[in-house]
Amino acid sequence: MKKVNGFFNVVFLSFLILSVISVGGCSKNGADKKNNNTISIVATTFPCYDAVRAVLGDFANSDLVELKLLVKPGTEVHSFDPSPADLIAIKKSDLFVFVGGESDSWVYRILDAENSDVKTLKLMDFVNVLEIEHHHEHEEENHEHTENCYSSENDEKINIHEIDEHIWTSPKNEIKIVNAVFEKLSSLCTEKKLDYLIEEFNTNAKDYISQIEEISEEIKSVVDNSSKFIVVADRFPLVYFAQYFGIEYKAAFSGCSSAIETSTATISDLIETVKNKNLKAVYYMELGNHKIADTVAESSGVEGLLLQSVQNVTKDDFENGETWISLMERNKKALEQGFN
Repeated sequence: MKKVNGFFNVVFLSFLILSVISVGGCSKNGADKKNNNTISIVATTFPCYDAVRAVLGDFANSDLVELKLLVKPGTEVHSFDPSPADLIAIKKSDLFVFVGGESDSWVYRILDAENSDVKTLKLMDFVNVLEIEHHHEHEEENHEHTENCYSSENDEKINIHEIDEHIWTSPKNEIKIVNAVFEKLSSLCTEKKLDYLIEEFNTNAKDYISQIEEISEEIKSVVDNSSKFIVVADRFPLVYFAQYFGIEYKAAFSGCSSAIETSTATISDLIETVKNKNLKAVYYMELGNHKIADTVAESSGVEGLLLQSVQNVTKDDFENGETWISLMERNKKALEQGFN
């Protein structure tokens, strides 16, 4: 996983934080925030943004509510660096929503350094997180390390345990996230004397949860009538999704891996698995390099299909208003196509 840990980035980030503090230093008691009868919300990534947008409904980006997405569509989440404008937006916001995983390490540095009074909503606080085991495979030829989720007697590997941050991929967790967002927004509405919005937000939350339950049942029906096994020749940020639906899998890399190349042994193992299990497809993830999936698919005589982790979306998908629901509908179709 790429992190903001280099010396230059740390110094630069510290400079940005000091700049934001200076901007806010002249205000008193939050006077630099928006008017008391409006709500400003900043969300780090698409899953946070989508859950908030769903609860806000028609009030998202209205005269009453401003909702900002920090990590722009089509960009890499794991290497995100906040701009000065982002830091100022966070400081001025009434609510800052983030997941809380390793990709949000920069969030903690900002909040700690600034001793911020910004209200936050950390989504990981509301679900049971999974600790996953992946392996570091030593590549003798180039002395690089890649991560993969399979075991092989011929490879030297080091087992690593880490928390999987892709919590929203489980429908059960997504429902908890939506409820948490509603509760936080309700509290904010009461504080700002906008109680009349709470009933509207409650209706929106319940409607979205009903849609989550509906698509969840549809996916479950597809999985239950299948072999329940998939090969993903890519990273695998769908551990919660797989656990929820009872899907077994073999993947080239772990969920947050930044690797785009892997060993010949890994590719051969994936190809062999596809053939031995008589699978009809091999999968790859959104916004990535699906070169490995193309190789495995061609060598196995199957097709490559896209799965959505919902961690980010393309610019076109964002502008077209795609949601957690619509992206999960794509996953249902992809699984249906691969299983049948």
